Amino acid sequence: MSSPPTLPILSLPNPHILFPHARLTIPVPQESAALLKHDDLLVGVVPTTAEGNLAEWGVAASVVSLVKQKSRHLVTLQGIHRIRLLTELTTSQHLPIYQVSHHDTPTDPPSKDSISDFKSTALRFLAVDASSHPSKRRPYLKFSTLLSDGTVTDDKIPIIADLLVASIDADFNDKLGKNGPFKLSTII
Repeated sequence: MSSPPTLPILSLPNPHILFPHARLTIPVPQESAALLKHDDLLVGVVPTTAEGNLAEWGVAASVVSLVKQKSRHLVTLQGIHRIRLLTELTTSQHLPIYQVSHHDTPTDPPSKDSISDFKSTALRFLAVDASSHPSKRRPYLKFSTLLSDGTVTDDKIPIIADLLVASIDADFNDKLGKNGPFKLSTII
């Protein structure tokens, strides 16, 4: 899928955040649903702050499904890669168009020390959180296996980090990094 310089932007109600490689299902107004019906549509998905403003960063996402359920529409989105909002080109209350910059890959790959620290902290977190949330035990076991058996190469660690942060019940501002760098060790 190409990375167009402009994207329609779907704002996520606070406290929802979509990360690259993660999925999220949310209700959307009928007018927005009509605009999301196009095949191969790439849409920008940007979280909304508590004040109601769009955050500066979001993700490019594909529409996995769009279903009508009674009187509302539900859209399932698949995050692809990070985007940064640059300029609003058209104002629309449904899906405004923004000029965006695409950030397909991290500019600086993580260091070996960062990867090692992340893996050990993530494994400790997964063990603690899985024991206190039985419903998360199975997915967390999968994360633990991926991190400990060597099947995940170092270049894929940022993807695992995004998926892990997407799955944790953490504060909205922590997930966005507004309270400083997000550290799993602070919630263990």
